[in-house]
Amino acid sequence: TNPHCEPQLGKRGLYRAIYSAAVRRVGRWARGAARVRSALVGRGWVTGDWEPGVSDLDFTVVAEPLGGAVGAAWLAELWRSYAGWRRWFPFLGEILVASSDDLACFLKWGGIRAREIQAQTIPLKGPGLAGTPAPPDAHARVQALQESAHAYTRFMQWGYFPGRTPPEAAARQLRKAVVDLLRYGRAAEEGALSPVATRTEFSKTLEAADRDPRMSPELHARMLRRFHDAARAVLNLEAADAKPSAYRWMRPVP
Repeated sequence: TNPHCEPQLGKRGLYRAIYSAAVRRVGRWARGAARVRSALVGRGWVTGDWEPGVSDLDFTVVAEPLGGAVGAAWLAELWRSYAGWRRWFPFLGEILVASSDDLACFLKWGGIRAREIQAQTIPLKGPGLAGTPAPPDAHARVQALQESAHAYTRFMQWGYFPGRTPPEAAARQLRKAVVDLLRYGRAAEEGALSPVATRTEFSKTLEAADRDPRMSPELHARMLRRFHDAARAVLNLEAADAKPSAYRWMRPVP
């Protein structure tokens, strides 16, 4: 049982009960699907970084076989079912569906995201993700910089273009983006951990202004400097590497 799923009194407890119902719904489906070898829920729901009304629920499903017309039909039926579940539980997020071999490949070569999935999931059906997460590889800092860049785009979105999102929800999303930009930025500069510290853990190390950020020119300048420093550290490291890098930066297609 995941202790973070236990309902508590008050509004937050009600949200937890609703989210828990969605987890149980996916678990019931997985246990009744013969093709599914294992199903897992992960990330914020497991680590304690979950925030009601802001966080979504992400799942990993290992299924066999997935090839051919039969596999395609099964996947189409899964997505139809998933669309139906989302009418009741709109906070359902991603489902990563893979064969055992494909998942093993992803866990070996998927970098920071793969290590987080491996370390931050609990099974709803079948075994967990066996094995010890691989140590950071030679490109761990580049991968951390990629995550930092993604966090910076979310920072810009929620700081300047929140649309019709309620102010409280937009403020929570801005806080998540700031924490992600800072924690992945530090990992890019210092060498990524395996996995990178969770938002809850990392937030304990921040100043009050970054734990509860308010969009301002000063905040923007600080976040831009943080990303700049991380990028400079990674680019300097790459430039100093005497060996040809197996990693290729994305370039425009001719």
